[in-house]
This record gives sequence, structure tokens and C-alpha cells, in this order.
Amino acid sequence: GCVLGPLIHGLSTLEAYTAVDNEFRHHPDMFMGAYMDDVALRGNSHVVVRAFNIFKEKTTAIGSKVNFGQGKTEVLLGRYENQQDLDFSIASYVAAGIPLENIKLHPDNSDNDPIYYGYMHLGVPRGSIEYQRAAFDAQLDKKEIATRKISALDKVQDQWVLLNWVTKHKFTYLLR
Repeated sequence: GCVLGPLIHGLSTLEAYTAVDNEFRHHPDMFMGAYMDDVALRGNSHVVVRAFNIFKEKTTAIGSKVNFGQGKTEVLLGRYENQQDLDFSIASYVAAGIPLENIKLHPDNSDNDPIYYGYMHLGVPRGSIEYQRAAFDAQLDKKEIATRKISALDKVQDQWVLLNWVTKHKFTYLLR
């Protein structure tokens, strides 16, 4: 890609981020975090849905689109005290275009195992403690397999290249 890609992307989406920031400004318990094309919105469902619709409208106007694929646009609903509020929140997200299978219910509001209540954001697991532990265990397993490959190499120089330029960076990424 072009080295100016991040700058151009940032400038083209600035209006969308500013509009969401303006929406959240009146709600101090709301949060928006963004890095390039990854965005996280956190807060009350009705405000988050409104902000998401604003963001979707502004980015669609510049020719961009939201990826609604599994693992791309995820909703973690917090704990709800009554079923009516939960149903309303789910319906609001679905009306905003988010597929029902991408909306994850809090374990206290469902029979789902807490290990499935989460998503990966910029490589970092978010959600229940059980989900986070399972995600870190899976990443550690991958790193262990990569580390075992080092000893399978015959030449020390090849081992050094794999360790220094590939494997060590994966461990620092895992520990951030």
C-alpha cells in the first residue's frame, strides 16, 4: 500500500469521528476509541446505536462501508435487569444493520458459556475473563508451536533469523 494511506484514511474519516465525538460529548460515560479503521464504541445502547448510525452514514458518504462480517462488527451487550430492555437493545442493533449472530449476550442474560462472551480488538481479547483466558491460551499455543520450529532447523544462522526477526516480535505482541 501507499505510505500516505493512513494519512488519507485519517483525513477522509475525520468528519465521521468528529460527529461521533460530538454525539458522545453530552454523555460522559461513553467512550470511542479508534485506530485506523478499527473503532470501539462503549456505553448505553441507545446512544451507541445513534453514534454508530451517524458513523455509518458519514463513512458511506465518502464511499467507505462497515464490514458486518463475523468478528468484524461485534456487539457485547452488558447485563440487563429486564428482558424488555434487552430485547429493545437487540432490536436497535439489528435495525442498525448488525447481524444477530454478531450480538453477544452477557452470560447473566443467557445460557451461553462465558467463554464465548468476547471479541478480539486490535489483537487484544475483550469480554469475560473466561474468553480472555481462552484467547491468550490459544495465542500461547501458537507461539509454542512457532518456537518448537526453531530447534527443527539445522543451521544456527537459520535459527537466529527465525528467533530474532519473527518469534521474538510475536511474544512482545502477545504481552502488550
